[in-house]
Amino acid sequence: MQNRSREKQEILSFIGAGRLGSALARQFFFHHFSISSIIDIDSSKACQCKIKCGARVGSQDIREIDPETTILFISVPDEEIERIAISLKKHDIPKPGMVVAHTSGLLSSNALASIRQPDISICSFHPCYSFPENHEGKLNDVYFALEGDQEGCRRLEKLVHSIGGNPFYLSKEDKTLYHAACTMASNHLVALMELVRNVLGETSQRDHLYRILPLVRETVKNIEQIGVEKSLTGPILRGDSLTVEKHLEALKKSDVDLTSPYITLGRTILKMAKKLGLNQEKAQPLETIFGHYGGR
Repeated sequence: MQNRSREKQEILSFIGAGRLGSALARQFFFHHFSISSIIDIDSSKACQCKIKCGARVGSQDIREIDPETTILFISVPDEEIERIAISLKKHDIPKPGMVVAHTSGLLSSNALASIRQPDISICSFHPCYSFPENHEGKLNDVYFALEGDQEGCRRLEKLVHSIGGNPFYLSKEDKTLYHAACTMASNHLVALMELVRNVLGETSQRDHLYRILPLVRETVKNIEQIGVEKSLTGPILRGDSLTVEKHLEALKKSDVDLTSPYITLGRTILKMAKKLGLNQEKAQPLETIFGHYGGR
């Protein structure tokens, strides 16, 4: 009970009231944390977020950050983080005992090096999640990547647990590859669905992507429940080179640009299929087909 009481004593402020900053502020407010200051270059965004999360201050001016703030989140574009940190130092805003955390998935806590002091913790705090416009969902079960000073990460870890999230730690060196993986899992999946829509657009099923979405959902469910390898199905896993060749021939005739992603992903599937037991006799024709249609 004592630890829980201490958690609730944290006073949170945010620089950046975009999709991520606003979602975090609302989520912590929902879990009864005190949200003190919302700062954004767009005053209307700051005021809207202030209203939704019960903050005391909504402003464009970082000098209006409540000095009682104990954890300050910086949720702005990556290229702005170092500039914000320098401005915070200039105005003597980080106070002893404060945790300052940016929410970039790419950058390490070093982006805040200008404000590092023995009694001020700097960290990076990244929810591994997608935030569309006006996101109102809960963040329970979401994983949060923490990196930075030990004391700051310890307090951020408590915050994550308090909203039902799952904190985990990254090294500074791992952040770039971690963020690349996040981008591929989210943005590249959206791009893949656009390619699927383009393929359907060459058929009578134009604009009927919704008919394939249950297949997508079931595949993701399988990955979660039984793992990536065991979720693999389809012609490449079976070594069905005739089907793959027909696919590529049809794609080439409709839009030659669609063959490249099919081949790139197909080669990855083929590597997996070999590990899962596909013999070379069946694998070789697939390699030949990919080489023929892929130009190598």
